[in-house]
Amino acid sequence: MKIKFIDSIGNELDFNNPLIFNKSFYPKIQLWKTKFNSAKIDKFGVSGSFETGDLTIESDSIPVNMYFIAQSDIEFRRCYNFVANFFKPNNRPFYIVDTDNSIRAKIRIEELSPKYKGEGQEHRLADATLTFSLLDALWETTQLVSQTNSIVAPDYTFTINTKDINAIPIYDCLPIFTITSTGFNPNLTLTNLTNEISINLSDANFTTGSILKIDSNTGLIMLGSNLKSSIKTGGYFLKLEDGVNQIRVQCLNDVTIKTEYRRRFIA
Repeated sequence: MKIKFIDSIGNELDFNNPLIFNKSFYPKIQLWKTKFNSAKIDKFGVSGSFETGDLTIESDSIPVNMYFIAQSDIEFRRCYNFVANFFKPNNRPFYIVDTDNSIRAKIRIEELSPKYKGEGQEHRLADATLTFSLLDALWETTQLVSQTNSIVAPDYTFTINTKDINAIPIYDCLPIFTITSTGFNPNLTLTNLTNEISINLSDANFTTGSILKIDSNTGLIMLGSNLKSSIKTGGYFLKLEDGVNQIRVQCLNDVTIKTEYRRRFIA
């Protein structure tokens, strides 16, 4: 698996930079280590969102070796800090990308450990190990799938087909709905009739030309540029199933809905 790292806005840690990395190097994952809980703990106990007890996963550890071009300690520190600065907290979340299959997974950075390979008094080639773990067992496509539908009030149903063209089974998709109103819509309900999940939205400011963004992935709702979590008055954020999904929209006036999603896989 050939890989790269990106941040929340798509910035890429460039392994092809000849001033930092060995030109012949392309990072690959080493052995993937998973640690299980082995202590005798009450099987009904919980710690945060993870169940504790025998055979539950405590952590996973995935190391990646990086080879720098460095002919001195100063040069090594420059290369080393180049990588460390990429993983700034304000750039989270970070993703590992499988470039062979165009899928990605959200990760947590655990450690960047330096090593040296010395020749005489100089470090002509130096390396470091970056260790991370997965925040989600699911991988997702790197490209967003997008479609736009014109919705006729007061009750309209449209379809979204998430089936993968390569027939790879999909676990689910977490959609982003961007809704543009053509009139006054103080109440709006979206329902995925395929799995019977609904979300109810209510706000007197959702008027002609207003744009409402409902992000099921982050759990955020935006009205224009304002975060408006209080708009959700009932139900749950929607998810899309593998195959054809029927989305029912109930509103007072017509709207346009842009749907974006990434297919998520068990990979």
